[in-house]
Amino acid sequence: MSEPHLEDLPCFQLYLGWRRAQALYKPALAPLLCPQRLYVLQLLEQGEPSMGDLARALDVEPGSISGLVSRMERDGLVERRRGTEDRLTVRVRATRRGETLRRRAPRRLLELHERLLAVSSSAN
Repeated sequence: MSEPHLEDLPCFQLYLGWRRAQALYKPALAPLLCPQRLYVLQLLEQGEPSMGDLARALDVEPGSISGLVSRMERDGLVERRRGTEDRLTVRVRATRRGETLRRRAPRRLLELHERLLAVSSSAN
């Protein structure tokens, strides 16, 4: 039996599919959003989660979420504040700008999907 090639494994195909989807979504969400930022903003729609809550929801290390939130804060999409119940807890909330971008994103993504379907249909 020959050794399997990485590109033949389902996990690698899923990874490639995810990367292709991100490449398609990036122009539709640019310049301030990417799928990960959009997901954070979607999580913030339901309240003000802690940094730990965000890390768990995104399945990343706490240090990774800190960098992501810092960049989003720099771009005016979120704000951080100390928790009232525990001064060690840092909570995150969307700014008005972040909320506006989150509300507009589904329409932009639907437009992208329609364009992709039109291209796919004309290619057949």
